[in-house]
Amino acid sequence: MRFDRYDNRAAQVAAALVTAAHDGLTPDGLAAVVDDFDLPVVVTETDVAPAAELAAELDPLFGADADATVAAVDARLAALDVRPRLTTHDGRDPHLHFEPDGADTVTRLRVNCLMGIAAVVADAGPGRLGRCGAAHCEVVYVDVSRNGRRRFCSTACANRTHVAEHRSRRRDAPDSA
Repeated sequence: MRFDRYDNRAAQVAAALVTAAHDGLTPDGLAAVVDDFDLPVVVTETDVAPAAELAAELDPLFGADADATVAAVDARLAALDVRPRLTTHDGRDPHLHFEPDGADTVTRLRVNCLMGIAAVVADAGPGRLGRCGAAHCEVVYVDVSRNGRRRFCSTACANRTHVAEHRSRRRDAPDSA
């Protein structure tokens, strides 16, 4: 499914931040999230703890019950200082910015991640915010598949799970010999 490029990118940043924080967010991990999405922010050591708190705030939005997700996103949006404006910097086409001018790195991440998540939920439904169904995998994702039925973060997790299920069925099946 094609979401607006802003929705998809900002929600993807949220998923990447939450996933990075599952292993304990480090300055390098936060910088990697920022770099992977070419975000125009500078990460400092002091950003790590508030970014980890943001990740913990965003985590329950992925893979949750639809009504709970809508209510949780709405509550988080109500607490934001949002100032939408169109901008055309760095030779890019006009696009939206939502955070106040001069906002710090984590405030920018918070506003953009929540606005992206809200747009995905509004446009495609809360079911698009997923959590990997594989045992022992904590990856969260934004489901951009055409049919919205994604269950795993990767083909590797899907294959591992399906092979384990197949082996379990064979092991539990009565001998036919």
